[in-house]
Amino acid sequence: MKRWTLCALLCCSATSAVSIKHDMGTTELRSIPKRVMINSEEGAEQLAALGIKPVGYASGRINGQLGQPTPQLTTPAAPFLTGVPYVGTFTQPSQEQIARLKPDLILLTVMEGMNGLYNDMSRLAPTIAYNPDRTPWRNSLLTLGKVLGREAKAKAFLSQYDKKIAALRNGLPRSVRDHPRTTLIYLYQPNKAFMLGRQSSFAKQLAQLDLTLVTPAGISPDINYQEISAEALATLDTDRILILRKTIGGKGVPHSALDKVIKASGKPTVEYALDPQEADGGPLSDLRRLPILAALLKGQ
Repeated sequence: MKRWTLCALLCCSATSAVSIKHDMGTTELRSIPKRVMINSEEGAEQLAALGIKPVGYASGRINGQLGQPTPQLTTPAAPFLTGVPYVGTFTQPSQEQIARLKPDLILLTVMEGMNGLYNDMSRLAPTIAYNPDRTPWRNSLLTLGKVLGREAKAKAFLSQYDKKIAALRNGLPRSVRDHPRTTLIYLYQPNKAFMLGRQSSFAKQLAQLDLTLVTPAGISPDINYQEISAEALATLDTDRILILRKTIGGKGVPHSALDKVIKASGKPTVEYALDPQEADGGPLSDLRRLPILAALLKGQ
């Protein structure tokens, strides 16, 4: 697979077609797309930031009935998904359902090894794919703004976003700014925890607040995530611990022996209730999380 960046260079040919370089190759468009299909909440957030509602969506976080809108959405992009038909899962959207919707652009969120999905979708409609681990959402948003005729809206969104994050960062108390070392622990089921590293979306969000990620000895900070034992938790040398506690049916993962180990460390601890419908990262998820994280840090 060629390693393109999605902050694509748009180049026009004599036939007025536009070529977009992205994480899976190059896609040619001959007009501004009006009917966009997505396969993730990440994609939904990108379109929402541009004021666009997709014609259909697939998801790795939400279970729905094929061809029907999904009720009880809690994702930050919910207003732009209300009434939109569900077309399958993140990795296996229904080609039959998508064909019925007649999209003129398919926007894919992809991970390594998803070449087959890209090829399948490209047979249905022009397809643009981005890998969040390679391409920051800011870059892809600007490209999509150009592709969808919303470049001014993309730039305005980013300008307002930067102002909001700067205000949050500058509003942190000195006690936080002078002690930025923060450890991220994801509690996803009782007695099971992941240590999150710099490649994780939450670490990238913390970096926007000028906080420094810290992992225990023996665990590289450059990871995305790694399961961590109670013994490793007990050795933490950090200024604070941020717990991401997964919610199930509106309730957080029950407290367990790992919580006792964290408490026994004596480190200041703050906790974020993680909605399983939240995208890993994106314009709306970041704007939901960062104010909450800043408020938690102020009150630690």
